[in-house]
Amino acid sequence: MVEEIEKEKEIVKIYPWIFLPFLVIDFAVASILTSLGMVMVSPMMFSLPLKLIVFALADGWTLLSLSLVQSYFN
Repeated sequence: MVEEIEKEKEIVKIYPWIFLPFLVIDFAVASILTSLGMVMVSPMMFSLPLKLIVFALADGWTLLSLSLVQSYFN
């Protein structure tokens, strides 16, 4: 029981580092669109493709699948 709580604490420490790059992309796209005067354009039209590109360039599928397999066997 104590080991599970310690693992959960480690996971909670990792989540902000996973979420942070995507949040930065959202803020950057929103500020760029606003500065260009494109207020009526949805930022999601630009930020989603950028997020997918970042995920692919960071080799996200491999990292995700390896962590899932390792968590299953540990």
